[in-house]
Formats: sequence, structure tokens, C-alpha cells
Amino acid sequence: MTSTRVHKKREKALTAPFFISNLQWDNQNMELVFEVTQEADGGFCAECLTADIFTQGDTWDELRFNVREAVQVYYFDNPAPTSVRLHLVRDEVLALK
Repeated sequence: MTSTRVHKKREKALTAPFFISNLQWDNQNMELVFEVTQEADGGFCAECLTADIFTQGDTWDELRFNVREAVQVYYFDNPAPTSVRLHLVRDEVLALK
């Protein structure tokens, strides 16, 4: 009886991504979100959270240009999303003593 419940949960887990990916084809109102981190050398890396898009730039302006270009290339034969959000993530460790 337990194996049947697990199987049903797996079945739901397998169908959910297919549903979500079908929604992504309606890109007219879709916003892509990129997680941006600053590298030790001062440059920036950006990784899209919902698509396989990754780019980098030495400055913030260069990163913005590269993100636009990467999104256009990724969606070259499909309608592109209407906006992109760059989410800058900062990781800082504080010494307590």
C-alpha cells in the first residue's frame, strides 16, 4: 500500500514539470530572472533560474548587454519574454569574535 502512494506522488512530480514547460512557451508576459553574483576579480556572472542561459561581464553595463544578447540568441526562433530581472546576490561572512 505504501508503494502505491509513492508511485502516485512520483506520477504527480513527473507531470508538473511538463505542465510548467508548456506554460513557458507563452512568453509574451513572461519575465526571466537571472541570479547575478560578483566575482572576486570584480566581474559579474548571471545565471537564468528558469532557462539554460548563462553569461558574464566585466562591468554591470556589459553584463546587462550580454544578458539581453544571450536571451535573444536563446529565443531566436521563439517569442522572447518581455522582461528580464537581474537579482544581485551577495554572500558575506561576518566574524563574530
